[in-house]
Amino acid sequence: MGELLPILILVAIIIIAGLLLARFGNSRHYEIELTFKQLMDYYLKKHYCKSCNNRLKRIAKDEYKGEGWSSIMNTSTHAKKYKRTYEMHCSNCGRSYQSEQLNQ
Repeated sequence: MGELLPILILVAIIIIAGLLLARFGNSRHYEIELTFKQLMDYYLKKHYCKSCNNRLKRIAKDEYKGEGWSSIMNTSTHAKKYKRTYEMHCSNCGRSYQSEQLNQ
């Protein structure tokens, strides 16, 4: 029993540290506004640049919104908040397109 006690204490410390890190650690919260049509268009279609007809690459951009409390699945966490937007980028001419611009 004397050999088992230090192991149990170490396991308890690791579990408590993990819970605290998950709640107050370096976590991020992303706000994403995409319709189902935009999501399907972004991932399942090949897009080409309107200027040079080169294939476009998918890029996700994060805009920092600040820090604060977020509630995700009934769990409140203190996190850095970001707003994520999706764009298509041409590596040849450097132009960027939103999904609404490509479907016009």
